[in-house]
Amino acid sequence: LLEAARRLDLAPEDCWYVGDDLRDIQAGRAAGMRTVACAWGYCGPVEPQHWNADHLLDTPQALLELVSTVVKAAQERQLAA
Repeated sequence: LLEAARRLDLAPEDCWYVGDDLRDIQAGRAAGMRTVACAWGYCGPVEPQHWNADHLLDTPQALLELVSTVVKAAQERQLAA
C-alpha cells in the first residue's frame, strides 16, 4: 500500500483503502490510510461491523456517494480559502 501511494505521489493519509476482509482494514490502518469496509459480498453485513473501519458501506452505490460527498466538501473548502 505504501508503494502504491509513493508511485501515485500521495501521502498515505490522503489515501483510502477499500476492502471486504479484516486483513484489508488492518493493512490500510497499518499504512496510515483511511479505511472503508465493504459489507456486501461474501463476508455479509454483520462481520465488517467489528473491523473498526473508518467507514462501513452496505452497497457499491454508497461508496460512490461517499466519494462524491468528500470531493464536494474538498472543493467547497478550496473555494472558501
